[in-house]
Amino acid sequence: MPQYLWIDQMPSLSPNPIRLLCVDDHRFIIEGLTARAKIEPGVEIIGTLASADALVEEVQRLRPDVVLLDLDMPGRSPLD
Repeated sequence: MPQYLWIDQMPSLSPNPIRLLCVDDHRFIIEGLTARAKIEPGVEIIGTLASADALVEEVQRLRPDVVLLDLDMPGRSPLD
């Protein structure tokens, strides 16, 4: 059986928080991820987008460590 660890149970490699950019067209997903990040030590949501239209520009501007990306959204494909 797989074992799962929450972020606060994982050994930290850096004192800096993991900087996340969340991209999803469903507001409740963004709100849930934001709420979860607020209680997770070492995680910071630095931006959210409801579409991939400005994704490249925001990644260049914000320089996130991780992009959580919904691949099935209306508008521009996030893989373009």
